[in-house]
Amino acid sequence: MAFGIRLPRRNNRGQIITLVVITALLTTTLCIIRDVDRPFGGIINIEPTAVTEIDRQGNRRNA
Repeated sequence: MAFGIRLPRRNNRGQIITLVVITALLTTTLCIIRDVDRPFGGIINIEPTAVTEIDRQGNRRNA
């Protein structure tokens, strides 16, 4: 935020590009963390079929 406030009024193309890249990287990192934390409800949807199959096999062995 301080970087955005301190941008010069002229000749600031490099600083604006840097600010946009840093913002995009931070947003991407947060989205990846959210997807890893919630694999069945994130942006990348993963079906629970493999987990269900492993659970079924585990229950079959215990019976």
